[in-house]
Amino acid sequence: MFGAAYASVTEPLTYAEHIAPILRENCLECHQPGGQAPFSLLHFEDVQKRARQIAEVTASGFMPPWKPSADHGPKLQGERRLTPEQIERLRVWSENGALPGALDQLPPPPPTPREWALGEPDLVLSLGESYWLPAAGKDVYRNFVLKLPASATRSRYVRAVEFLPGPTRAIHHALLAVDHHGWAAREDAKDPRPGFAGMELRGASSPSGHLIGWTAGQVPFQAHPGTAWELESATQLVLQLHLVPTGKREPIAPRLGFYFSDQPPERKTHVLVMRTRDMEIPPGVADYTVEETFQLPVRAAVVGLYPHAHYLGKDLQIYADLPGGGRRWLLRIEDWDFAWQRDYRFVEPPELPAGATLTLRYVFDNTAANPRNPSRPPVTVRQGWRSTDEMAELAVQLLPVVSTDEAALQEADLRYHIAAMGRPRYLLAAAEASEARGDQAEARRIYEQSLKEDPSFAPAMLNLGLLAEQQNDLAEAEAWFFRAMKAGPASEIAVLNYARVLKKRGELDRAHSTLVQWLKDTPEAIDARLLLYAVLTQQGREADAVSLLRDGLAANPASDALNLEMAKRLARERQTTDATQLLERVIGPGLGAELAELPLDALLVKADALMLRAVLAQQAGQNTEVDAMLEEILAQLPAHRGALLLSATRAARRSDEPAARRQLLNLLKLQPTSRPSHDELLDQLPFPTGARALIRACHERDEREVALALLQRVLASPAVQAHRELHETFVRLGRELGLL
Repeated sequence: MFGAAYASVTEPLTYAEHIAPILRENCLECHQPGGQAPFSLLHFEDVQKRARQIAEVTASGFMPPWKPSADHGPKLQGERRLTPEQIERLRVWSENGALPGALDQLPPPPPTPREWALGEPDLVLSLGESYWLPAAGKDVYRNFVLKLPASATRSRYVRAVEFLPGPTRAIHHALLAVDHHGWAAREDAKDPRPGFAGMELRGASSPSGHLIGWTAGQVPFQAHPGTAWELESATQLVLQLHLVPTGKREPIAPRLGFYFSDQPPERKTHVLVMRTRDMEIPPGVADYTVEETFQLPVRAAVVGLYPHAHYLGKDLQIYADLPGGGRRWLLRIEDWDFAWQRDYRFVEPPELPAGATLTLRYVFDNTAANPRNPSRPPVTVRQGWRSTDEMAELAVQLLPVVSTDEAALQEADLRYHIAAMGRPRYLLAAAEASEARGDQAEARRIYEQSLKEDPSFAPAMLNLGLLAEQQNDLAEAEAWFFRAMKAGPASEIAVLNYARVLKKRGELDRAHSTLVQWLKDTPEAIDARLLLYAVLTQQGREADAVSLLRDGLAANPASDALNLEMAKRLARERQTTDATQLLERVIGPGLGAELAELPLDALLVKADALMLRAVLAQQAGQNTEVDAMLEEILAQLPAHRGALLLSATRAARRSDEPAARRQLLNLLKLQPTSRPSHDELLDQLPFPTGARALIRACHERDEREVALALLQRVLASPAVQAHRELHETFVRLGRELGLL
C-alpha cells in the first residue's frame, strides 16, 4: 500500500545503512541489555530474528510508544515518531531477507541503561536501602526520601537531572519533588518499610517551577536556558516511583544524577496545576467529558506539559483559545494509555498572549469496550488518588515573557485554586500544607480562619482536634472532636477520635456509651468495635469484651483485625491451638504476596499475627519455624520492632554475637519512642552475648557515650564483679573499642 507513495525505496535495504539508524534513534533507549524492554535490539542478530515482528508493530503504530498526535501541537523534544518512509523501510527490509550490510561500519553502541547519557554527574543520589518489590500483585506507588550528603554545604543550581532505573523493568515512571520542611522524612518514619506509600505528595512540591519526571525510553531534559533551579543544602528530595510487579521478587535501587550550572537562574518558570475536583463516571458511559480552564494574565511561553489521567482516560486535549479568536493546539493524545504517561518539553516553547485561555478537555471511557478498564464489569468511578479512581490533571510549566510578571502569574494561580476548591477547602489545604511543614501555629490559625468562612466545616474541626491531641491538650481535642460529630451527619472518623480521646482521659463510661450508640446504627464498623473492646477490657468487663469480639467475628469472619484480637486473648489464656488456627487465618499465604496490595495498617496486622505465631512457636520449641517466620517479617518490614528484638534475642541466646549486633543496629535506627531504651535492651537481652552485641552496636553507631555507660553498668553489676574471667572479657572489649 505504500509502494506508490514511496517508490523511491527501491535500492537494496541493509541493516547497517538503513535500519540501524532508525532503531538507534527510536528504540535502543529501551531495547538493549538491562533496558526496560523485554528483549534487546542492540545487535544485528537480535534484529534479524524479529524483523517481521518489528515491521508489524511499527506499521500498526504500537511501537515506538509515542502517544501525542503529530498534528496537534508544536514539535516535542525526544519525539519517537517514525515517518511513513521509515515504517516502509522496515517492511521492505523484512520482506527482502533482512540483509546485514557492512556491519563493520556501524558506529559504537549508545550508552547502556547503567551509563549516564549526559556524562558523569556532579552529584549522584540513591535510595540507600533497596526496596524489595514482590513478584505479583497490584501496582505500587512508593515515595523515597533522598538526603543530600554532608559535604553539600552550599546551594547549587541544577540544569539537568538524569534517572537510571537499574537492572529492572519494574519501574514504570518516576517523579522528583523537593521538601524544604521535613514532611517526607516524618512520613517515612511512620512506615517500617523503606519509603512510604501514596500518590499524593502534599508536603512536597515541584523543584522551583520545574517538572522532573522519567518514563522508560525518556531522554533527560535540560532546563530551559537561564532557568536552572536552586538546590539548597538543607533540602530533602522525594522520589516517587510507580512500580509494576514483573513476576519475580526484585530489589528497586535507582540512581539520580544531578548536573550543576555555575550560573544562577536569570528567570524563573512557574508550574500551574489544573485539575478537576469532582468526577463521578457512571458505568457504561464511553464519552464522559470534563474541562478546566485558566486565563493567562500575562504573556508566557509554555515550556512543558505533564498530562495525567488513570485507566479510563481516552482522549486528552490541551489547547489555548486566543483572545482575538482562534485556537492554538498544544498537545493531544487520542489514545491515552496510563502505562505510557510522561511529561513533555517543546523544542521551541510556544508563546501565548495575555488573555489566552488554557484548556484541558479530557474524555473518559467507562465501558467494557475499554481494554484498560480495571473493573469487569464497569463500576462507578469517582475522583481520587488511587489508580482505580480517576483524575483529570495537567501540570503546565510556564515562563513569563517579562520576568517581572511572575508575581501576577502566581496571583492568578492562587485565585484559580480558590475558585475551584471553594475558600474553606482551599484554606484547609493550605493549613494541611503548613502542618506538613511542621508549622503547627500557622496551621491552627488557617484552620480557624476556615471555620470563620464556614462554622460547620467538620474537616477543620477534626484537624484542630488532632493538633490539640499532639500537643497533649486532651480537653481541647475532646471539644473539637465533639463539635465535628455534631457539625453534620456523624462520621465514623469523628466518633472514633472522640471516643479514643475520652478513653485516653479515663472517661471510660462516656467512651463506652458513644461507641455502643454508633455500633447500634453501624454494626459492621470494625474499628469502632475494636475500640469498644479495648474500653471494655480496661473497665475489667472481660465477659462483655469477649462477647463483643465473638459477635463481630460472627458478622465479619474474614476480618483480620478481629481475628488477631481474639487470637491474642486466646494466647493469653493459653489456648494455643485455637489461637494458632486464628493466626493462620490472618496470615494466609504470607506477607510476600500481600505487600503490593495492602495499605500499611492492614499489612501490619498480618505482620503482628505472624509475630505472635512466632512467639507461640518459640514457646513450643519449634525453632526452625520461628526463624523462618522472623525472616519473612523482616524481609517485608525490615524495621518491625518485635521481629528485630526477638531475632536479636535468639541470636544472643545461641551466642551468635555478629547476628545479634546486626539486628540491634537495625533496631537502634528506629525512633527512640518506638523501641526499647538502651538500658531496657541491656536488661532484656541474654547475657553476656547480648550485652557485648549491644555495646558494639552503639559504638558502631558513633554513640560512644552510650556504649561507655552500658559498659560501666555491666562492669559494676554483681554478676560480673563476682566472675573474674567475665570481668576481664568486658574490660578487653572496652579497650578494643577505645572506651577504657
